[in-house]
Amino acid sequence: MSNGHAGRHGTLAALLALAAINALLTLGNQWPTPWPRLSAQIAPELLLAVLALCGWTAWRGAAGTRVLRCLAALTLAGVLARYLDVTVEAVFGRPVNPYWDGRYLLSALALGGWSVWTMVAGAMALLLAVALLYRLLLGGW
Repeated sequence: MSNGHAGRHGTLAALLALAAINALLTLGNQWPTPWPRLSAQIAPELLLAVLALCGWTAWRGAAGTRVLRCLAALTLAGVLARYLDVTVEAVFGRPVNPYWDGRYLLSALALGGWSVWTMVAGAMALLLAVALLYRLLLGGW
């Protein structure tokens, strides 16, 4: 494989990864369900992150593993915050207020009739999903 051919694959992979990250950062929601829907928008925070990474590369050279891990973690936090923001508003019909609504979280879970084991399994599945999404985002950066 020639060097130019490998460079095109790397560029294509980077563009696909950025498109996937953009889709995750701009997703919307289908009311009244928790299922996300894709949106034809561009995430301004992704543009700022790419510009910052380009500036870092121009100033300090190639970004190290620590910088890429920080970018992946920040992107993961942004994706999770976006999903929670659009999902809670779609399901409850209003934005969530962590201060006022936080004290009712356990009561709301108890209303669903979930056992402790179901909640533990759900929490473990959520942690696994977050870890897998982090790995996906780390590979994208």
